[in-house]
Amino acid sequence: MIGNIAKGVDERFGAEGRKLLAQIVGGMGSEMGKSSRSSCPAEDFKTVGMFWNNLVTTIYGIEGRVEEKEAEVVFYFSECPYGLEGTSRELCEAMMAQAYKYIEALGPKLTMETRKTVAVGDPECEVAVKPKDKP
Repeated sequence: MIGNIAKGVDERFGAEGRKLLAQIVGGMGSEMGKSSRSSCPAEDFKTVGMFWNNLVTTIYGIEGRVEEKEAEVVFYFSECPYGLEGTSRELCEAMMAQAYKYIEALGPKLTMETRKTVAVGDPECEVAVKPKDKP
C-alpha cells in the first residue's frame, strides 16, 4: 500500500516528492526506533541489525538471508517490502529512510546502507548495518 503511494508521489512530483517521502518515512522510522529502544537488548550493530530484521519479517512477512561479519551484518532480500521492483534507486533510498532512521534511533553510533536493490533490477537487495566509523 505505502509502496503504491510512494510510486504515485514519485511519478507526479519527482525528486521533490522523493525528498518529502524520505522526510516523512524517516520521521516514522526515528519514532519507531525510539519507542523500540527499551525492547532492543543492546546498541551494537549485530544486535540492532537482527532486531531490525525481525521487525521486517514480522511486519512485512519477508524473510531473507543474513551474514554476520566481523564489522557488519548484511541482509539479503529477494523482494521489496514496499513493492518497488522496477522503479529507481532514488525511490528505494527515499523509502529506506525509514529503516535508516530506525537503525540510528536504536544505535546512535550505527549506520545502514543499501548496496543493491531490486528496485533497479538487482536480483536481491543487499543492506548492511555497521558502525558509523567503519568503511
